[in-house]
Amino acid sequence: MLDPATHAKIDAKEWARWEKRSGEAAKEMRDWFDARTAHPPKTPGLPAQPKFNPAIWGDLKDMLLEAVFRGRCAFCEVTENVGGFGDAEHYRPKRPVEDLDDEGKMKPIVVGAEEHPGYGWLAYDWRNLVPACSKCNTYKANRFPVAGTRCVAPAQGCETTEELNAREAPLLLHPYFDKPSEALAFGEKGVIAARQKSPRGQATIEVCRLDREALTTARAKEQASAWREVKELIDHGHTLPDAIQAMEQRCEAGDEPFSL
Repeated sequence: MLDPATHAKIDAKEWARWEKRSGEAAKEMRDWFDARTAHPPKTPGLPAQPKFNPAIWGDLKDMLLEAVFRGRCAFCEVTENVGGFGDAEHYRPKRPVEDLDDEGKMKPIVVGAEEHPGYGWLAYDWRNLVPACSKCNTYKANRFPVAGTRCVAPAQGCETTEELNAREAPLLLHPYFDKPSEALAFGEKGVIAARQKSPRGQATIEVCRLDREALTTARAKEQASAWREVKELIDHGHTLPDAIQAMEQRCEAGDEPFSL
């Protein structure tokens, strides 16, 4: 699993400064959620939710984008110069959670008798922040499908990502914790599908629209390029297995576009 504090391409002092800033902001947000738990919504005495500071997760995105993701979207692998990147995307939405209704329109997720307030207490947790292209960011929006029981406050024993994952069983693949290759499969001409009908693979494809036409076309182009390189290696005396292995090693290292 990723550990930014010891990552070879992340400056340790810069990371320590970021953790201090994010930790202070996170405490303020957790305190507000604790107060919210003690004072049900719309009752006197509950202060306004603290304002989010986008500069904090924006700085994290700058650190992780090149060091960890090689300038690519954490969900679809499109490069920064193609996809356009804003601030870091929140894996669990920081604002009220929504999903599509039967008519394809966004609607609030209701837990108990209230709308889910979002996971604001994780707004500055690096485990909940990933660089995403503008398309994946827009399509994902405030959606977060789960197979388990939703949590609405850290006081419910859901303060950390690990605790939340155990309770909620998220359907959206997490770039830090999951191996996408176990849930996603790619075929000829850039097509993508859920591996063995994986519910997590299917949910991730649907939420981020990983089967959108532009992505399919881009993946097909890179597939064709990879085969051309394999052919060139064969033309220069390499065997087919050796040529394919050389390409696979580059993809496993994440050095090729759409390596997954």
